[in-house]
This record gives sequence, C-alpha cells and structure tokens, in this order.
Amino acid sequence: DERAAQHVFQDIQVVSLSDNEILPNSSITPKTITVVHDLSLQATYKLKTYALTFNDPAYGGHGEANASGPHEHYSFVTITAVPDNGYQFSSWSGSGITDSTSQTTTVSMTEARNVTPNFVPPPHAVIVRRSQWRRSNQRQRLLL
Repeated sequence: DERAAQHVFQDIQVVSLSDNEILPNSSITPKTITVVHDLSLQATYKLKTYALTFNDPAYGGHGEANASGPHEHYSFVTITAVPDNGYQFSSWSGSGITDSTSQTTTVSMTEARNVTPNFVPPPHAVIVRRSQWRRSNQRQRLLL
C-alpha cells in the first residue's frame, strides 16, 4: 500500500530539504518526493520575498518606502510621495496600493510591485487689476 502526501505552500519557498541517506545534497531541492516507507525529513522554509519599485516621474517629485527590500509576502510597506518645490501630490498609480489618493499609504506585498507617485503643479491664481475704465451708455466695462 503506497501512500503519497503532497503539501502545497504557495506563499513560501523551500530553502533546504535534507535526509542524509536519501538526499545527501541538501542544496538541491526536489520538486516532488514520493514517500513509500517511513522517512524522517527536515525541511526549512521561508516566506517568498518581492521587490518594490518606484517609477518616479521625470518631474514633480519622487516616492520613498519606510523599509528597503526585498519585502516578505503579505507584508505592508509604507510609501510616501515627496513633491518637489512648486508641485503637489495628486495620486499613486500601481497595484496593491491601499489608498491611491493619500500622500502616505501602504502597499500589500503579495507579488513584486511597481508604483508611481503622480504630481501636478499647484493651481495658479489669476489676478485681474483695473487697468482702464470707460463710461459707455451708463455702464462700465473693463478693458484688459
């Protein structure tokens, strides 16, 4: 009676797997093992890690993270948009961003992420000054 057990771990990777008699080279991690008799194995696992990349625009500012990568699976990384002088933050682009309209927010690291901070120049006020007034038919009009 052969029994095969399969364990699927989507969010971790096998770092090493060793058994001195059957797997003498622990640096080689097999994809599948069929166990046909009692066997003692020792496996070491760690969470997968992913890169967080900022696609900073050519003008307006840049993005920063509170921690350098790589970042572990299911972690949340705090990101902040830093505007240059004369610009304002408008939004974040990319996937996994918690609040794309907040200048400081988080990114869910369940895969490699690319995020872009977006900036705009501030609105400019238009100042109208009285330059010349003329009377015409009891009305006043502004000539610019």
